[in-house]
Amino acid sequence: MPNHLRNLSEVTPLVDGLDHPECVTISPQGWLWAGGEAGQIYKINPQDGSYTIVGNTGGFVLGVSCDGQGRLWCCDAARHAVIVMDEDTGHILHVIESVGNIRLENPNFAVFDAKGWLYITDSGHFGQNDGFLFAVPPDGNPVLVDDRCRFFPNGLALSPDGLSLYIVESTRPAISRLNLATKQYRIEAELPGTVPDGLAVDQSGTIYVGCYRPDAILRIRDNNIQTWLNDPQGVTLAAPTNLCFGGPNRSTLYIASLGRWHIGSIQMDTPGVALIYPSNGTII
Repeated sequence: MPNHLRNLSEVTPLVDGLDHPECVTISPQGWLWAGGEAGQIYKINPQDGSYTIVGNTGGFVLGVSCDGQGRLWCCDAARHAVIVMDEDTGHILHVIESVGNIRLENPNFAVFDAKGWLYITDSGHFGQNDGFLFAVPPDGNPVLVDDRCRFFPNGLALSPDGLSLYIVESTRPAISRLNLATKQYRIEAELPGTVPDGLAVDQSGTIYVGCYRPDAILRIRDNNIQTWLNDPQGVTLAAPTNLCFGGPNRSTLYIASLGRWHIGSIQMDTPGVALIYPSNGTII
């Protein structure tokens, strides 16, 4: 049964009391992770919504990604850095502040591919169109990947075949697509009148886009763009930003709302694309 346009009442608050979470992701063990605007790193039990604060980056966390070695890769806008943290102790293991001679300005979101490369957006300065995409390969030396996605690049997600990377460009506003092998770059969908932020992809290739403005989640399927969830009052969806699939069979979509204090969830008909957790991982 295909997904259909959904009612706001289907969104269930999972956890409340977080400090304006922009990001949400899921670990190989099934824990949810989120970040706060004062640097908090939250570990959340998806069964009952209980959480603990594992550590603090010292800044403002935009995106968190898990590897297969018990480490969290945290994009911190206030520190202009990617902070690598031990998920058990909260100890900071490594800090990435530059790509070659390019200083990071606004690292925003990261995703691993099957080769163990961690792709990361740096959004740059808002309105200055100076963002770029970089990566940390398994040897640990960051490299510039692409600067065509310069319009405040934000959320990332792999295509179902793992060959392409979808990139949110918040001020274009659009979703762009980069073929990781050929480096072919194209605009996948233009989203006028919105400020897209994060995205998640299901196994059919349908793209779900969380919008900082308006308070909505869009669905892109077969070149058709629809408002899939909408919250005119901005309470249940309050600047919905990052999204991730998790739960049994990856059939739950988790929604972070930067504008408030909670993470919501909604049941899905089509499972999400699995995140990748490299265990041969990046040397730091």
